[in-house]
Amino acid sequence: MIKESRDNKQAIINGESNRTRTTDGIGKTNDTQYDHVIVDETGNVQEGSGSQMKFLKSRTMKNGQTKYNVIDKMAKGTMSFAS
Repeated sequence: MIKESRDNKQAIINGESNRTRTTDGIGKTNDTQYDHVIVDETGNVQEGSGSQMKFLKSRTMKNGQTKYNVIDKMAKGTMSFAS
């Protein structure tokens, strides 16, 4: 909801008619590809506008480097995925 609000605020400021919507908000509950899409003034989804949000747990190392657990595991090939 925060992304939707921020994107739409900026679109209004810029005078744009397109709006960001959550896929849940347009009736595509639990869409497997996208969390957000851009729609035109009549509600039609704009091709190629989908985006997906991920929540990552992060930690700051003693040297100041930020580590993202999920990304590190994926990069190392140690990530297990539920089937």
